[in-house]
Amino acid sequence: MTRDGRERIGEVMTRDRQSTIGTANNVLLSIIRGRSMINVLLSSVLSLTLALSLFITPNVLFADDKNANKVVCARMDGSETNDPYFAYNLGMASMRSKNYDQALVCLKKAYEIGNDEVKSSAANSLGYYHRQDKVKNIQEAIKWYKIAIEIDNSVDSIYNLGIIYEEEFRDYPKAIEWYEKAHQQKDKSAAYAIGFIYKNTLK
Repeated sequence: MTRDGRERIGEVMTRDRQSTIGTANNVLLSIIRGRSMINVLLSSVLSLTLALSLFITPNVLFADDKNANKVVCARMDGSETNDPYFAYNLGMASMRSKNYDQALVCLKKAYEIGNDEVKSSAANSLGYYHRQDKVKNIQEAIKWYKIAIEIDNSVDSIYNLGIIYEEEFRDYPKAIEWYEKAHQQKDKSAAYAIGFIYKNTLK
């Protein structure tokens, strides 16, 4: 027995609420925060439309080395961005529309050029990226979650590591160890996760 849809990714970021990316924030936040199904569906359509209208999105769906080398994190005019917030937001929009090549390139770009806040969110999102079925690589996911933890002790990444050890490895003691670390940061979901394991798997 598992708990679905619990893994956490960072929220959309902006340095200025009136910035060009501001419109995208509300669309993506409605998806991330798990509103009603109809809102999620509508938000998904809007998010894809927004990605197509605001950004240059290469016509590739799944990541491989050959395609990834051709993708840039580009603005509407095709020029590569040096704005870490833009790169992060485009990476998130691309991942949600399953454009994994662009998601990978943009999230890595955000990590490389961003401040610690952006780096942590990008690293956590790269961990989540490597949990997706089409590009799944659990060791890479663990690596990026640990990078986020090193930057600012990201509670989301700590919690996500608990999920990996619980669901991928069935290593429940290790999962509890990570959940306890999240709970030490007042994460209520981590306490629930620990109780769930004891009730359903460690009876």
